[in-house]
Amino acid sequence: MLKVNDEIPRFEILTDKAPFKVSDHIGKKIVIFFFPKADTSGCTAESIAFTNLQKEFDQLNCIIIGISKDKPQKQAKFREKYNLTCELGADLVFQRTNLKSKLNLEKNITLPVN
Repeated sequence: MLKVNDEIPRFEILTDKAPFKVSDHIGKKIVIFFFPKADTSGCTAESIAFTNLQKEFDQLNCIIIGISKDKPQKQAKFREKYNLTCELGADLVFQRTNLKSKLNLEKNITLPVN
């Protein structure tokens, strides 16, 4: 199981803006949170909480990405509606289950990119 400060495995995922590649963020830390569906109460609260902490994460050289099975267009509307600042990954092939397995995550943790 990955632990805090373990190196994150490389992956790439579409977002509402552009592809997100772990390899583009060498030297930074990445917070990944998974949510089932954009614009639902719990997912919205979580995404807004990360947005409200964006400056603190920036000071820690940390990227935030939330991943759900929504299409990029849905993620874009979700971002716009709530003025979200975190990356929003669109898991179109439901690889998040595989990604969670690949990362061996039982809970959300912060991982560096070396």
